[in-house]
Amino acid sequence: MPCITVPRALPVLFAAALLSMPLLAVSAPAQAQTEAAEPAPAAKHAMAKHKPADRRGESIEQRIDALHASLQITSAEDAAWQKVAQVMRDNESAQLKLQSDRTAVPPASVTAMQHLQNYQDHMQLHLDGLKNLTSAFDTLYGQMPAPQKLVADRVFRGPNDNAKPRHG
Repeated sequence: MPCITVPRALPVLFAAALLSMPLLAVSAPAQAQTEAAEPAPAAKHAMAKHKPADRRGESIEQRIDALHASLQITSAEDAAWQKVAQVMRDNESAQLKLQSDRTAVPPASVTAMQHLQNYQDHMQLHLDGLKNLTSAFDTLYGQMPAPQKLVADRVFRGPNDNAKPRHG
């Protein structure tokens, strides 16, 4: 009978999903492309110092502040920005609650089915949070002028997203 290795893979996938939440908050590009106006010096500094590896030790408020600076949010965009920031706070709060609920149960007492259900719950929470963030960010992004949208595009690109697209 074949051995099922899914449970061993789940902790790795779970950790990757947890780490991706902060990466959504601010992801600096490996190389800034100069296809439009250069970002302001303060934003360039914010984008340069906030690499994905730096995200884990920061609080949600630090990530929100860094993203605000990187995106060069104007006072005219502040109302839409506040909605994005609140979704980020709500997502963090929901994630922390789920983690707290999980750590309240001794790992040795969790059955295979409970483990799979826990993973499903985590992924659903992640998906719901991403949908909420996408909706709020769409409103903000729609208010940005074209040069600022290019800055936002660079901020949200991952380090490997600057590579040539793969077709095939």
